[in-house]
Amino acid sequence: MVSQRSRERVKHVLSVSRVKLIYARITLTRYTTLYFFLALLSCIIFICLQTGTYLNNMEGTNAVAAFLVQSNVTSSTLGMSFLQDGNVVLCKNIPGQPEANCTTLVKRVSSHMHVRDTILSFDERADTPKNPQQCALSLMWLEDVLADASREDFGTLLYHIWLLTLSVVTLLNESLPHLFAGLAARALATAWAGFRVRGNSNLLETYYHVIDAGKCDGFDPLGTWWNQTTTHGILGLVANIVNLVIVAGLSYKLFRVYASQTFSRVGASTEVNHIYKLVLMLSVILQLSGFFTLGQAALWFSKISFGSIRRLADDFYLYLAELVVIAVLVGPWLTLGWISVRRESKSLFLLFSLISLILFGMSTALFTSPLNQFVFKEWSFYATMSVTAYILFGRNLYSGSYLQTAVRQGSRTFLAGDRRPGGWGLYARLLFKERRRGFIHRG
Repeated sequence: MVSQRSRERVKHVLSVSRVKLIYARITLTRYTTLYFFLALLSCIIFICLQTGTYLNNMEGTNAVAAFLVQSNVTSSTLGMSFLQDGNVVLCKNIPGQPEANCTTLVKRVSSHMHVRDTILSFDERADTPKNPQQCALSLMWLEDVLADASREDFGTLLYHIWLLTLSVVTLLNESLPHLFAGLAARALATAWAGFRVRGNSNLLETYYHVIDAGKCDGFDPLGTWWNQTTTHGILGLVANIVNLVIVAGLSYKLFRVYASQTFSRVGASTEVNHIYKLVLMLSVILQLSGFFTLGQAALWFSKISFGSIRRLADDFYLYLAELVVIAVLVGPWLTLGWISVRRESKSLFLLFSLISLILFGMSTALFTSPLNQFVFKEWSFYATMSVTAYILFGRNLYSGSYLQTAVRQGSRTFLAGDRRPGGWGLYARLLFKERRRGFIHRG
């Protein structure tokens, strides 16, 4: 029997070995070190920026909500207000469904609106509208829009934290697929930051049109809040652009480092090289799937729980049950997807496929819901998360099935060796495996 002290010594040695491995991978070259600290620094910066943006949007949401309460206007009795092609519409039920009873409160303008001139003209208006209730009624939609923006901010904050973990995995695995995924993810964040700036500009234009052409008589309940929103949006966009450019340069350097090192020590066959890259790619897809699946489910639940459409969610508890199932299954699903390939386990892969089909079926069923279709159409961020998660489901099944076939051709020993504390264990096992199979011949 092994004594308790011996087991503790083994655990200590393994923990020290892991720390040394992590340190060795991060400090492999000056580029890997720079990549790590850039990922860490950018994560901290974006957390600060997104926190500021989140608090700012919450401030705007609370200001609009307070004005609605003060004016005795609530969605629970009047219905749901939203923007439709620039028009402010009020509906008693989900648009397109029976008894929707939609009414256009404020019509869009056909000509381009000069926001700056409109803002200046408001300085001469009264501090309160002549008819506060009618003014509040025309601004009900804004509370939902700003609440959704806060949800986007929180989701984006978590996205940047996830990007940091992806960067660390890139360095620890010396993985080109993770490297490319990290660069693509940052490009996506930059594109979305630009989309938000443009969206805020359009929202500002619509807002001033509503309070000018509607029943507010030019009364502006948000005041200078829009200036802060514009500043936060531009700062976020600039930070994303700078980060993307620097990471792109470092990614190119890391690509050259990792491409030259991959299997160079033992000269592994093209077949095993290809399988290893596919395994890393599966790891990337699994990580992406986990984030987008949970993110989409959380956004959906938050929307129907706290938004104005809560009273329209007749199947609320069914949606809640769906969220619970997803939260419970995602962890085992990701683990099974990874382990089933590495262990060449047909039974584990079948279980992974079964859970994939369950999650895929639940997502498909959700898409058929009229309420979900409405949110999908009106909220771009939610639509992006939903479509991405849905596509990744299919990609996971395809990649896992392909690798299940590939690993049976002789890569199980190779993949199992990837748990080594140093760098040689995997390659020594691979070399031995290939020599046994006759893949590598000595002259």
